[in-house]
Amino acid sequence: MSREYVTSDLHLLHTNIIRYADRKEYKTTDVDSMQMSWNIVNSINEQIPDEDDVILWNLGDLFYGKLFTDQTLDYLSKFIDVMKGKHRTLNIVLGNHDRQFKDFADWEKFYPLTKYTPFVSIFQHLGFTNVYDRPVLWKDNFILSHEPVFLKKNSQFKNIHGHVHNKNVDETFFQWDLENYYMVRKAYEDSGREVPPLTKKKNWQQWTVDPKLYINVCWDCEKHRYKVRNLNNL
Repeated sequence: MSREYVTSDLHLLHTNIIRYADRKEYKTTDVDSMQMSWNIVNSINEQIPDEDDVILWNLGDLFYGKLFTDQTLDYLSKFIDVMKGKHRTLNIVLGNHDRQFKDFADWEKFYPLTKYTPFVSIFQHLGFTNVYDRPVLWKDNFILSHEPVFLKKNSQFKNIHGHVHNKNVDETFFQWDLENYYMVRKAYEDSGREVPPLTKKKNWQQWTVDPKLYINVCWDCEKHRYKVRNLNNL
């Protein structure tokens, strides 16, 4: 029987995440962003066994795709090597930021990868064994996903998710057009732009959920900050 662990939203090499997700022990500089990234992968390596039966899931936003360069690819390979260790299996459910890099990468520097290489192949090239571009059903009654998926109250499923960082899904989470509104608001405020208003979705009463059905495993989750979670104990 495998031992499975999970984390999400590491945002490696993403300087602004230091401010947006309140990683207060770092400064918003490229130097601190690099140190943050090494600290994250080294911490993960220390928290879980490096053995053949160990599987580590990442539920997306491994890095910030808009900042993707040839150096990013090199560093990502090194970071992933640390998390993989000598014996672990790495799985990933792709997040919204993981998908962005195709439009920003200088593909001439990434041979044999090209802009037309499937996401699955790219992340396997980086060191992941299993790559998913949609939510995954795990152990019959758990859904692993990047963004929280809508579950009606009294659902037979629980959703283990990322995306929300240091916020949690509550009864009103799916009522709004901007699901991760707190981070969006910070981004607009920091750039001096007018913050977009929260706009309720149509028939919003249908989007009320039970927070007990949602398990936040983000690296920035307030309750388990900077901890890799044991899936078998959730």
